[in-house]
Amino acid sequence: MICKLCLQEKPLLKKSHIAPNFLYKELRDEDNAFVEGSFNDLSSKNVYTGLFEPNILCKECDNLTLGRLEDYACRILYGGIKGPRLVNEINKGGVEFITCYGVDYKKFKLFLLSLIWRFSIAKSEFYNFVDLGEHEEKIRKMIFEDNAGDVSDYPCCIQSYRRYSDLPFQIISQPMRHRHDGAICYSVIISGLLYTFYISKALTPDYISEVSINKNNKLMMINMPKENAVKIIKKYMGLNKI
Repeated sequence: MICKLCLQEKPLLKKSHIAPNFLYKELRDEDNAFVEGSFNDLSSKNVYTGLFEPNILCKECDNLTLGRLEDYACRILYGGIKGPRLVNEINKGGVEFITCYGVDYKKFKLFLLSLIWRFSIAKSEFYNFVDLGEHEEKIRKMIFEDNAGDVSDYPCCIQSYRRYSDLPFQIISQPMRHRHDGAICYSVIISGLLYTFYISKALTPDYISEVSINKNNKLMMINMPKENAVKIIKKYMGLNKI
C-alpha cells in the first residue's frame, strides 16, 4: 500500500494517530476518557481511544519524520526542553500574550503543518469538515522535504484559556472550517488551546503572521478573555448551534 506522506509502496501501520498522543496528555480523566465534541449531532461524548486511522502512514514516516516533530512540540508545549523563555506581555491594544522565545521555527512550524495535513487525509467522520484540496499536496511536500516555508505560508494562530482553572480542559473539538476576513481557516480546540490554521495566503490578515511562530524563533499565544473562551468552548463543542 502507498504511504500518504512519502508516497512509497510500503507496509502501513494499523494505527497512526491523527492528533499526536501528547496532545491528549491533559484530556484524560479518571476513566482514561476525554470529551469529544461533534457538530453532526451537536453534542459531546466521552471516548476511550485516541483518534487514529489505519493504513495511512508507513513506520518510518509515522515514527521518524512525524515523530521527531511531535517530540519537539511536546517539549515546547508541556515542558521538558531547555532554552525557550516564557514572558507574559500585553500589546498596545490590550491583548495579552504568552510569548515563548527560542522556539525552533522549522521544527514547530512543520509540526503544526503535520497536524492540519493529517486532519485532511483522515477518513474518519470526525474530520469531515477538513478538506485542504490542492493545499494538501503542497503541505505534504513541505513536511516530507523538511521545508517550513515562509511565515505567511499556512500560519497557525494559537489562543489559550488555560489560565482559567474553572473552564474544561478535557476536550477535543471537531475541526471546524470557517472564514476570517475572507480567509479560509480551520480551527480545533485541544486541551485548552485553540489552534486556527489559515489556508488562504492572499486573504490572511497581516497580523496573523505576527502572532504565529516566526523565523526569529518567537511563538506568541494569545490569552483569551474568559467571556470569549466560554463562547468558543460552547460553540466548538456543539453546545450552541453554529
